[in-house]
Amino acid sequence: MKYFNTIFVIVFALVVITMIVTIFSIFSSKLRGKLLNKQVKAIKYMTDYSKDDIQAINENMSSIAINSKKNILNKYGEDLKDISTKEAKIKEEGIKIKTKSIKEGLTSNKKYCKHCGVLIDEDSQYCSKCGKKQ
Repeated sequence: MKYFNTIFVIVFALVVITMIVTIFSIFSSKLRGKLLNKQVKAIKYMTDYSKDDIQAINENMSSIAINSKKNILNKYGEDLKDISTKEAKIKEEGIKIKTKSIKEGLTSNKKYCKHCGVLIDEDSQYCSKCGKKQ
């Protein structure tokens, strides 16, 4: 019975102390800062202690990424070249169309409709396709 009373007092004291610290940490930014400072220091020590492991993981992941890219290029290199060539041709056609449009726009007496984009005479007040006023 004597041990039970001693244990009860110790547990009760710990609960009360925990409640007091919790209440103070809610209202006291200084105490909250001290508690967070200890956590930050603990994280700093953990990262300092684990630097070699973190660097080894980083090097391992880099090696995996490089080898993966090499395998993809070896396996699908011809397909990737074909895709790149097709994309370049599409871009080349788009550039030719744009430059032709710019050139025609600078040399002709035409303009584009503000609403539908059709080429109309520069002095037209209405579009011949959509009929909207310019």
